[in-house]
Amino acid sequence: MRRGSVVITVLIAVAAFAVGIALRLYTLVNANPDEIKKTINYDEQHGTLNVLVLGLDDVEAVHRADTIILVRIDIDKKTASVMSIPRDTRVSIKGHKQPQKLNHAYAYGGIELLSDTVVNLTGIPVNYYFIINYAAFPKIIDAIGGVDITIPKRMKYIDKAQNLNIDFQPGKQHLNGQKSLEYVRFRMDAMGDMGRMKRQQEFAKIFIDKLSSPAILPRIPELVQFVLSEIKTDMSLKTALQLAGQLKDMQPSHARFFTMPGDPAYIGGVSYFVPDLQKASSLMDPNYTDKADAKSADNKLADNDTSAGKKNDLSTGSPVELNENTAAIVSSFKKPIAILNGTGRPGLAKTFTEAFEKAGIEVAFTGNAKHSDFRYCLVHYSDPENLQLAQALAKLCGISQGLVKKADISYPAALILGKNNSKNVMERIQSLLRNEHNI
Repeated sequence: MRRGSVVITVLIAVAAFAVGIALRLYTLVNANPDEIKKTINYDEQHGTLNVLVLGLDDVEAVHRADTIILVRIDIDKKTASVMSIPRDTRVSIKGHKQPQKLNHAYAYGGIELLSDTVVNLTGIPVNYYFIINYAAFPKIIDAIGGVDITIPKRMKYIDKAQNLNIDFQPGKQHLNGQKSLEYVRFRMDAMGDMGRMKRQQEFAKIFIDKLSSPAILPRIPELVQFVLSEIKTDMSLKTALQLAGQLKDMQPSHARFFTMPGDPAYIGGVSYFVPDLQKASSLMDPNYTDKADAKSADNKLADNDTSAGKKNDLSTGSPVELNENTAAIVSSFKKPIAILNGTGRPGLAKTFTEAFEKAGIEVAFTGNAKHSDFRYCLVHYSDPENLQLAQALAKLCGISQGLVKKADISYPAALILGKNNSKNVMERIQSLLRNEHNI
């Protein structure tokens, strides 16, 4: 079931209303943005905090990734983009040659492998994760005394295998935690998952209204701690409270909820969801507005006025000023690198190798990556002593530092070429080097 958008709204709303309530936590919740950014993990390139939310279907002790949500919070603008990623999304998973469904990544390697797979799919670095199971959601709703909701039509569904008996009559009703879970799980109507997601979003608005009521506001600090105690996360209480301070003025309407664009398809007799990654990238862009043109990164690049000295950023289409001291960056490459083709396009790694070698950067190995379905360019490094080299490589290519990952590789650092933006990265490198008279 797709209840992740509801739960993340709970977390965002709790944070948004926390400031001014817990005087004993005044120092934490009133930290200024600059102080907060010194202690939290965030995407420095875009100023966003990116959270992966995973909802577990733990019926009969089987832990399956049933809900996958990527949340991108703009810390300074106090806005959030909340994208539901269908669990059947067709992806490449590290260690598996054939494309798989996204939720298989959790079964293969837990939250770490799932997180890496989402990063490869979207090009957005993940800073924190939340894992919620069926037991946590009702407890959170009960903690605020339930919610009042108007049910538009009869909702009836029985599944003995899951011990599920949903039966709602139309009309205004008060739902406790368990009934709320049944409501957001229901999908047995003509709209299927789309109808369920719409109901979840309506439920989220009602929940936020309940949080802002005079009866609940004094209990917000207690609820912050309770929510974090009921879920599995790598975000500390201190971080959550600091974010509460920063998001105190965030309006519920500033959180956009949507599903990753794409279409269902049968491939090799298997049902998949095939994502439209170009549209998804546009929708997750921190600068997105309702009137934004969801063109591909390549089209944006062609439309830009290159005479103004700008190129598209590799993962979001955001403009990047070409003012780096490229010679200084190149001089920091004290060890050779590898260039690995993760696109399946013949000769691409060789083309990149030639550009790097002209710039005076030694490429020790040119070849293919572990699979040929990398969506975005990444940088991997072998051990901590090579992190600085990897960061310099990412900076040269315009790759977010959040996409620099430690990996089991035989080279100090490696650039993995991705399908959606290798052209942009190449043009960026050529422009940078041309400006520095290095080629």
